[in-house]
Amino acid sequence: MKQMQEAIAKLPLDHRIVINLRLLGYSNIEISEILEKPKGTIDSWSARAQQTLRDELKNLQANLTGGGL
Repeated sequence: MKQMQEAIAKLPLDHRIVINLRLLGYSNIEISEILEKPKGTIDSWSARAQQTLRDELKNLQANLTGGGL
């Protein structure tokens, strides 16, 4: 869980906000209303943030298992 929090903290602010709101249970439609941004923007930020987190966690796992050395 600590690694996930650290990975989220590295995200750009707009992506971090979207991910944190998603973790709180908000939908992209609700987030678009909260942030007063188009839903397409929120969808894009969410997808980019999720991909960045996947990549970061894969790299972390590779480093922990020795595959990244």
